Amino acid sequence: MIDIARNHLADSEKELERMLGDPRKAIAAMFIPLLAAMAVGQVNSFVDTFFTSGLGVAASSGLSTAIPIYDIFIYIGIGLSVGATTTIAFRLGKGDRAAADRIASLTVKWSLILSLVSSVFVLLSTDLIIDLMGAGDVRPYCWDYILPFIVLSPTIITYEALGGMLRGEGAAKRSTAIQISAAVFNMALDPILIYGLGWGLSGAAMATCIAYAASMLIGFRWYRTGSTVVKLSMRAAEDDKGFSKELFEVAGPKTGEQLITAVTDIVQRLFLVIAGGTLAIMLYNLPWRYVSLVNLPSLALAAAMIPVCAAAFGSGSIPKMKEGFRFTFKWSLAVTVALSVVLFVLADYFAMIFTYEESMMEIRPQLVWTIRWFAVFIPANSVRGFLTSTLQSMKHSKDAMNINLVWSIIKLALFGAVCQYGFEAIIYALVFMNYFGIALNYWLYRRALAMSERAVHPSSRGSRALDGLYKESASGDGIRGRREHRVLEDAGFD
Repeated sequence: MIDIARNHLADSEKELERMLGDPRKAIAAMFIPLLAAMAVGQVNSFVDTFFTSGLGVAASSGLSTAIPIYDIFIYIGIGLSVGATTTIAFRLGKGDRAAADRIASLTVKWSLILSLVSSVFVLLSTDLIIDLMGAGDVRPYCWDYILPFIVLSPTIITYEALGGMLRGEGAAKRSTAIQISAAVFNMALDPILIYGLGWGLSGAAMATCIAYAASMLIGFRWYRTGSTVVKLSMRAAEDDKGFSKELFEVAGPKTGEQLITAVTDIVQRLFLVIAGGTLAIMLYNLPWRYVSLVNLPSLALAAAMIPVCAAAFGSGSIPKMKEGFRFTFKWSLAVTVALSVVLFVLADYFAMIFTYEESMMEIRPQLVWTIRWFAVFIPANSVRGFLTSTLQSMKHSKDAMNINLVWSIIKLALFGAVCQYGFEAIIYALVFMNYFGIALNYWLYRRALAMSERAVHPSSRGSRALDGLYKESASGDGIRGRREHRVLEDAGFD
């Protein structure tokens, strides 16, 4: 057992060394496992929908109403996950493992505290949210689905946070392992708990919680056996010294950003109804499944980029960070454009998947038209996501949240102005807003990058010297690059 733990620790050290080395190689190595995890997650989502749809229309409506409430737990977990990824990688880049240990331990502590707080909030607000959504007729089904999550919320939030902690030390394969295991457990448990035990929607929720708990225990076992670079301890969690603030400077705005998006989605439904009734909502929502699929590679690349570039930022190597940005942007845009072209050309076939039933065939031409316009804006949507990720890797998560708020307000105002002209006007506005959003995010990216360069290298001479040394050693190993960086530090350039 000891030898196995030592071998696993050696592998973890190699993954950390790779993360601190050539950013292109590090991002490429982390990309494949992260893409696999996201792809399996998409499959799990489809399987969940398949099993719960067998419970009938009322149950399916109750589930649709409950999902935004359940997402509150997910948003908090993802916020902590991104916060942990960025700050742990940043500290490891600085060579401060003790700080990384404290942040990881505090992440676990806060995941438990926030689980309790969010459970109380959801318990007290669920009826109000149901009433606001006008879904009182399916209230019992909403509660069937939400109640298990209220009781077992630590499994959701801690599971999400744990994945971010592992990615923060470059352990993408382990992070992927717990994500894929959770999806597999969930898919296996769904039919047993939903139909075998007759628990219905409560069974679907329990399957998710049990799957998350099992995968979470796998992750904690790696920490307990000492086979990870970062260590967890109660003492580290108690010794805060401002590290909670550092964590929440990224985690808080990330959660806020997602909540803004959720509220925006709810409000824009009102404009869609004005534009084309409930049919408009369906025509708008169905193609988003393809948006998610086409964006998977860019999302995986961004997830790999954040720890790599945050570590480069922590080490003071702005050139390495910028190289990671360039590499991610190039491949993310190339893959997304290629897949968008495929979606555009084969829109008729993709529409058939949702319109095979006789009553749905009537809307196929309109759905094909919508899918093609979605294919037009997907590359811009991908670039916006990339720029947001660069801000988070530079610890400018608050700026990302603020720009998303501004963008969402402008988007809703535009939707409100054009909705009287029909559904097509809404889609044109959506396309415009995504390309307009690139300009907003790029301006903020350039501003954040300039601030990061000044913070790390107050002397332009030092910045140019570091840039030159990095270019000379880009083809070498990570140890050489860091040795040269330490020489510059001793010279007073950092």
